[in-house]
This record gives sequence, C-alpha cells and structure tokens, in this order.
Amino acid sequence: MKKMIFAVVPLVLGIILLIASKFAPVTVQDNGMIDEPYFFLTPVGALLIFVSVVSLIITIISNAKQGITKK
Repeated sequence: MKKMIFAVVPLVLGIILLIASKFAPVTVQDNGMIDEPYFFLTPVGALLIFVSVVSLIITIISNAKQGITKK
C-alpha cells in the first residue's frame, strides 16, 4: 500500500496544477501576443499525471507478480 502513495501523490498534484492553470489570468497585449504567466502549470501537470499512470502500472504489475509467487 505504501507503493501506491508514490503513484497517487503525483496524480493529485497533476490534477491540482491543471485546475490551477485554468484559473490563471491570461491577457492579450496590444500587439496581439498572449501573455500567459503561468503556462508552465499545464505541461508540468500533464507530466505528473503521466508519471503517476506509469507508476501505477508498475505498482500493479509488481503486486500481481508478488501475489503469483506467494501462491
């Protein structure tokens, strides 16, 4: 169960970052350029979710292998 914490924490952080990026202020400058100061939240959130999914898959596979070898 402790291994699941390493998979769930990045998932929660990634979701929080993606939600926060939606509430970040976005302005359009006079010359038409978009000024998005918190743009980094979107790729970092997506990366954390990806890491979490990979970690969950590895944890589930390792738990399944341990369950098979114990029987």
